[in-house]
Amino acid sequence: MRRPEDSVLLIIVVGLIIAVAFAEEPKVNEPSITTTWISESTIASVHPTSSITPTSSSSTTSTETRTSTHIVPTVTTSSTPSPTPTHNGVFYNVPDNEDRNRSCILFSAEMIQVTLNYVTINGTIQPKVFNLYNSSMELNLNESHCTKDDRGWAYLTIDWRTTPTSSATQSLTFYFARQEYTWKLGIIKLVLNTTDNDFPNIKSLAEFHFQYEKVVFENEYERSYKCDKSQRFGLENTDASVTVINVTTVALMPVWRIQAFEFRKENEFGNARICPQSIAKNIKLPAIVGGVLFLFLSAVVVVYIISRFRRRKLASYAALK
Repeated sequence: MRRPEDSVLLIIVVGLIIAVAFAEEPKVNEPSITTTWISESTIASVHPTSSITPTSSSSTTSTETRTSTHIVPTVTTSSTPSPTPTHNGVFYNVPDNEDRNRSCILFSAEMIQVTLNYVTINGTIQPKVFNLYNSSMELNLNESHCTKDDRGWAYLTIDWRTTPTSSATQSLTFYFARQEYTWKLGIIKLVLNTTDNDFPNIKSLAEFHFQYEKVVFENEYERSYKCDKSQRFGLENTDASVTVINVTTVALMPVWRIQAFEFRKENEFGNARICPQSIAKNIKLPAIVGGVLFLFLSAVVVVYIISRFRRRKLASYAALK
């Protein structure tokens, strides 16, 4: 016959197991992502309207004499709070090229931030930041291509002018790929034209091309990808010998959300897969509660073992008498 003490011990052990399971951080089911480096010829075939090779301006282009620097693409997540929203963010609904009544890409962000450093004619380093949102500049969805059944690359290109009188246009392109069971955001491309007053005293007047060529994320069909942390992508100059602009990042400011190709409801985001950085803050409460429960049950076990040992010791003394 099972003794009452054994039943109590069994209950405590089960409770400890539950506490440990409750305290464990939930795992995110990340799809298996293979980092893909895309050649310039691939991008050119996808987006024939924009050449990958930087084209310098005519005789006004300065000769480069600085040592070239090859910048490795990086992704960082910032814990710094984003600026207080004073605008209506960025939102684009890209229709299917074959059916204009059907959504093919939904893109939403509080703001897109382009940050860079450029070299002036005096050799000094000058920082430059573009904060992009719908009411900031002349921000336009300049070009897009997307079909629901496309097995290649879809894209959307955003361009902007800092002032209505600007003669130069800057552009930012996001490339999406459709796969058998998933879709992905795989390339970010930035084109900067320095022939305008956006870059005072810049050393070289030309058009510069930058790319982030790794998979940003991969997701299931009919699901969106959502993140409430800013995510920065280090872009690499496609011409490593050009060092006029030596540090370039593109940041998606929270909350940002993207979906492509397949939609359960037209013009609406599907169920969101939350980016791993966002999940971190959601696991704090379960971890704390589970930890407290674990400590409490551990204390109960210790007290139970001590009391049981004492009872046995007293019983042995009584037997000796």
